[in-house]
Amino acid sequence: MKPKLYEELIYPWYLRAIELAHKYGVFVNMRSYGKIDTLVPLLVKAKLDMLNPVDPTDNMDLKSLKEKY
Repeated sequence: MKPKLYEELIYPWYLRAIELAHKYGVFVNMRSYGKIDTLVPLLVKAKLDMLNPVDPTDNMDLKSLKEKY
């Protein structure tokens, strides 16, 4: 899925779910596979607590992600 489409269609729901969970003191873990580097800024903005896995076998740039986030 293209990042812009994700941002328009799915991100608002994730944002609401994360906000609701945090309202009740719940830790939010998202499980995802594949190269989602372009989505990480949105997940950070939504205050996602944990992304699992963050994996070099999915061609994610771990060094860059660590430096940014």
